[in-house]
Amino acid sequence: MFPADWAGNFLDYGIAALVAGIYAGNPDALSLRYAFPKVWNLEQRYGSLIRGSIGLARDRKRSGQTKFSPIILSHRDGLSSLVHGLAGHLQNPVLTGVQMTEIARIDGHWSVAYQQTQGLPMRVTAPRIVVTVPVHIWPKLPFDAELSRQLSQVTCPPYVPVTTVFTGFKREQVAHALNGFGVLIPPREHCPVLGVSFNSTLFPNRAPNGCVGLTSFVGGALSPDAAVDDSSQLWQTLQPVLRNLLGVQGAPVFLDHCHWPKAIPQYDLNHAGFLRQVAALEAQFPGLIFLGNFKGGPGLNDCIFSAIGLP
Repeated sequence: MFPADWAGNFLDYGIAALVAGIYAGNPDALSLRYAFPKVWNLEQRYGSLIRGSIGLARDRKRSGQTKFSPIILSHRDGLSSLVHGLAGHLQNPVLTGVQMTEIARIDGHWSVAYQQTQGLPMRVTAPRIVVTVPVHIWPKLPFDAELSRQLSQVTCPPYVPVTTVFTGFKREQVAHALNGFGVLIPPREHCPVLGVSFNSTLFPNRAPNGCVGLTSFVGGALSPDAAVDDSSQLWQTLQPVLRNLLGVQGAPVFLDHCHWPKAIPQYDLNHAGFLRQVAALEAQFPGLIFLGNFKGGPGLNDCIFSAIGLP
């Protein structure tokens, strides 16, 4: 028999913590259909999440598929290796430090005019243009008048602030075995820290011998003021949490952080309308493609799979 409050505990300490870990969001404000489409599809197909989980496992077993396991991606030299690798496979060099002055559709092609820091104005043309900047940047792009007008009317999803903090400790400073993926903290705990990943457990070469590395995520929709850009203030926030959860003693031997004022778009109840607006623009302007963590999921895996699906 399940305890009488098992369903509430599962939502508060399971689903809500997962939502906070993935979206840094408020579980009450997100759309299940768009934030967790696989979960929504299970519920639609089987009638409930529990029956869906059982049914999915049964279907996979009947079809001879192996047990599902999540994919955790990284690179020994950091995720910037992905960007450099992609750039190295392009036919033309990647241009950085340039100022775009015009983006227009001319004679069935997209034309982009730009100005380098030192040099003459240049222009390139292509049958398609892929826009991957965050949604709140779209109206600032130098599209022609009509497209700019329509972009200004797109309902931008809300973005929440998050600061990621990497801390390094000597192994003896941490009592916990760190034998797992990490820790997710449910919103009902009213903690400004969303979770902590055990980087040196997940990936090799993330910490020197005799040391461990942790990445903490601070802020989000429910604690936006905690996502600051100040190392000392961040450590004051983290110290009691790491001490209570992992038995961390003393100051870190290494600390670095990255502050994202607009980190993750929220797939809220208005997200369906936003996606319809994006689809309508892509249909009206052939060759215009919008990609990013606002569509298909906010994670690295989601963005890669979305890009692979390009025609």
